[in-house]
Amino acid sequence: MSDSNEFEKGFKLRTYNGKQIEIIKYLGGGGQGSVYEIDYGGEKKALKWYKQLGTDPKKFYKNLQNNVEKGSPDENVFLWPRDITEEYNGSFGYVMDLRPEGYHDLTKFLMPGPIKFSSWRAMADAGLEIVTAFRFLHKKGYSYQDLNDGNFFIEPIRGKVKIADNDNVAPEGTNTGILGKPRFMAPEIVRGEVKPNANTDRYSLALILFMIFCGGHPLEGEVGTPFILTGKISERIYGTKPIFVYDPDDCTNRPVVGVHSNVITLWKLLPTYMKEIFLRSFSQESLKYGKARASELDWIKVLVRFRSDILKCRCGNEVFTENAQSAVCDKCGKKIVMENAIRLRDYKIPAVVGTRIYSVQVMTVNQDRALDPIAIAVAKADNPKMVGLRNLSKTTWDCITSTGNNRTLEAGGVVPIKAGIKIGTSEYGFEII
Repeated sequence: MSDSNEFEKGFKLRTYNGKQIEIIKYLGGGGQGSVYEIDYGGEKKALKWYKQLGTDPKKFYKNLQNNVEKGSPDENVFLWPRDITEEYNGSFGYVMDLRPEGYHDLTKFLMPGPIKFSSWRAMADAGLEIVTAFRFLHKKGYSYQDLNDGNFFIEPIRGKVKIADNDNVAPEGTNTGILGKPRFMAPEIVRGEVKPNANTDRYSLALILFMIFCGGHPLEGEVGTPFILTGKISERIYGTKPIFVYDPDDCTNRPVVGVHSNVITLWKLLPTYMKEIFLRSFSQESLKYGKARASELDWIKVLVRFRSDILKCRCGNEVFTENAQSAVCDKCGKKIVMENAIRLRDYKIPAVVGTRIYSVQVMTVNQDRALDPIAIAVAKADNPKMVGLRNLSKTTWDCITSTGNNRTLEAGGVVPIKAGIKIGTSEYGFEII
């Protein structure tokens, strides 16, 4: 081990499960610890080795063991602890999967960062992946407890997400001594009123989503961006007197032109229902009392609708619509008029190639079934101008054609998109207009 407390290449350790670890190379680190690429029984993995263990190292170690034994809430998203090392020189570490190639730290996406999403749809998909992952986490009885901008790695083309630093995840009601990262903790934690829990996770989740979609911090405006951030000022901004930058009843903390230009620009672009869920998430009821926060299901409802409302102009620019209204491209100035729309339970969406319908959009469901696929709009292979709805559900559709005839459509079948077609089952129904 070198003087900088980093393992040299070839250094070997044993794990709790009896496997041997061999250090390949140092990847990086921070205040809590260092991360290495390792050989783990013939597989390349990552090792996080702790420099600081908090106030109760034994409790922290035991919680990590429990997480290893219980397994990941979602193998596709969480870089979950796979194994934990034996103690060495008064410390220890844990094994996790390596971050895949092409995934970048969330902080690099925040404008004017070097990485950009390929599209708004990719951004919406990233938001859905994050929300869905925390739905699984909370359903398993965990709370994340340290949710911040350093936890997320995102692939910008498809919006795929990996969530790291899961070592602080603990069963709801249990705390391993970690309160969170400044600027990302719920105000009630900053005020010392509660320990991290699923409800405080939901505050931090909304904050991360605001950063993704608006490019800034929801509490950092005119009075929330001081030149010198002392402990007392930080406590006021994030704890005792937090004010959302677009609070409808208090305009003292509005974004400042030239300082928060990204937030100003992007907020204007968002549809009404996206603004409403952020207003709810950062209302004074949420900030002062921890109430009225959006659940994961609430976010899923909003994000699948948002994804449906993104259109692509012929010039290649993405344009937002709301309730399937015509829109004007802000790049080329052309008006985009949809030939058809789909009337769902509560709103209408454009009937264009790539449009998806999920169960949460057409019927009342719990969060486990929210993203069950119902349909997708597809173009005919030999005639791209002909567009239809493919039945992605496991249920046969009862259809009334545009001429009033009845027919059924089995799972996997396609019905043409024409005004007047009605589709229904015993659970749901929607109409092409």
